[in-house]
Amino acid sequence: MNIILGTAGHIDHGKTTLIKALTGVDLDRLKEEKERGITIELGFTYLLLPGNQRIGIVDVPGHEKFIKRMIAGAGGIDLVLLVVAADDGVMPQTKEHLEICQLLNIKSGLIALTKIDLVEPEWVELVKEDIRNLVRGTFLDNAPIVPVSAITREGLPELISNLAELVRRIKREQPEGICFLPVDRVFTIKGFGTVITGTLISGEIGLGETLEVLPQRLITKVRGIQVHNSPVGIARAGERTAINLQGIEKELLKRGDILSRPQELTPSFRFDVRLKVLPDALQPIRHGDEVRFHIFTTQTFTRVIGYDKNVFEPGGEYFAQLRFSEPMVTIPGARFIIRSIDARQTIGGGEILDSSPPKHKRNDPKTSEWFKIIQARSPEKVLEILAISNKFQGITPNEIRRRISFSRAEIENSWQKLQQAKILVEINPDTNQAVHSQVLQEAEEKLKTILEEFHKNYPLKIGIPMEEARQRLGPGISEEFFKYLINQMKLKSEIGISGIMIHQAAHKLCLNSKEAKLKAELEQLVDSSGLTPPTVRELAAKFLVSEEEIKNLMELLVNEEKMIKVKDELYFSKDKIIRLKDRLIEFFCQKKELTPSEFKELTGATRKHAIPLLEYFDKEKVTLRKGDVRILREKF
Repeated sequence: MNIILGTAGHIDHGKTTLIKALTGVDLDRLKEEKERGITIELGFTYLLLPGNQRIGIVDVPGHEKFIKRMIAGAGGIDLVLLVVAADDGVMPQTKEHLEICQLLNIKSGLIALTKIDLVEPEWVELVKEDIRNLVRGTFLDNAPIVPVSAITREGLPELISNLAELVRRIKREQPEGICFLPVDRVFTIKGFGTVITGTLISGEIGLGETLEVLPQRLITKVRGIQVHNSPVGIARAGERTAINLQGIEKELLKRGDILSRPQELTPSFRFDVRLKVLPDALQPIRHGDEVRFHIFTTQTFTRVIGYDKNVFEPGGEYFAQLRFSEPMVTIPGARFIIRSIDARQTIGGGEILDSSPPKHKRNDPKTSEWFKIIQARSPEKVLEILAISNKFQGITPNEIRRRISFSRAEIENSWQKLQQAKILVEINPDTNQAVHSQVLQEAEEKLKTILEEFHKNYPLKIGIPMEEARQRLGPGISEEFFKYLINQMKLKSEIGISGIMIHQAAHKLCLNSKEAKLKAELEQLVDSSGLTPPTVRELAAKFLVSEEEIKNLMELLVNEEKMIKVKDELYFSKDKIIRLKDRLIEFFCQKKELTPSEFKELTGATRKHAIPLLEYFDKEKVTLRKGDVRILREKF
């Protein structure tokens, strides 16, 4: 089990000095930190506990100016070491750090009362009482308070013993599935290249694996991995990890980027959240307010959108949507912090409920119902609502996992139940893409209506082209959904398919004697005209009928595979086109290029017919135009 301990506490209360006394490692690594005597950046090391249990340690800054660094460090920790100096007692950042740990849902920790060598024993007891008052009602309510001195080393054995006992009690659920590593440092090592560090929140990363940097969607490869300064083949969830990345420059990366597997996560401009406003927030949050947003190692700005509230009062918990001006990436269930726009106060925080939601309507009962269902953690209801709202695009188990905080088993069980109940209909077994049966039924009814109206308006047409039918069904109809739809309707004998045409199953063309005679005459005339047939307009004028009637009959001949439509107004005998294609290929056996004049000579056609024919063979990928000449495509 991989456990991360994080420090918390006011500036100059001895957090870094205490870690050095415990581990022998000085985590003030920057020159400025040495000169000023304060921690500015995050520090990382590890501690070997009795029983050979090794835990990672994240040391965070205590100064209020560096709260964002503290939050970045606290984002992946399992237990906290709250440090309070005996000579100072409880101070502003002591309280703020504790509030942040509460908002991040840290559930375990202990308290180190440092610098006891500077005060009398009676004073230590008074400070203990202040600390007990501070932590009452929090996750540290019954936590041990261990008086220590990093200088005299008094109390250090007791601190280590208490820490080991806490670690033994932690029952850490191993996060499954999605690989998620927030980057907290980026640097280069001579001879190796770009290195990033961070806490692997979930999943695993293996040597040689291909990864994606988000939100930039940069692809890279794992060249090397270290955990606690030792080379390893696999990094696992909960481990402080350094990864040597191949084929990517340091300048392309920054703190806050996310390392994951390709296509496993999707950047989003919105998060649905449960938001808690701290009781001592100086003022309420109002709908549309901009605040500072912190999640793992990322800091940015966001607007708070309320759906049934205009005001979020201090001390309350609310459902809201956070909207960003730049793409964000996280995992569902992650905890976040919000601070005032001037960065002077932590005002709240909460949990990500949906990491890639649509925009919701305000004051809409459906929106309120959605938040209640997602809060109640009902996988079946969530899957059903998402399947309906996603309409023709449907849902996949992978999409649910990256959006909503359900386990793989919860999703698989609910998915199976909904399929057995015929509520979810799987349209692609390879990706497990499924749509709601209600959506499928509505599409079937709409297609039936489209075909009924089409046959009524165009009795001489055998049917409607498939692509036109798909577009008439409305926006968002994927080719995959449409293919499944028409195949199912055909199996139920609700529609017929003739070539690229869809029609009612019972639809039959019944030409009267006049129409049948005209159709035969058109076929004979076009065939006898060779490569210079009359246009639709010329045919209409010759037979004294409308152009629409000519087109309808010509389309029938196309469907019967007797004609080929070369241009909107121009139809050729299919036999003549096939013969011309053979002659073209034969021509290219003798010459590499074909000019327009050579094509006219080959066909005996004028420009009126030659240009449409040339363009037709280009479109059919027989020839390829290069400037003013054509060449034969390689497949021939």
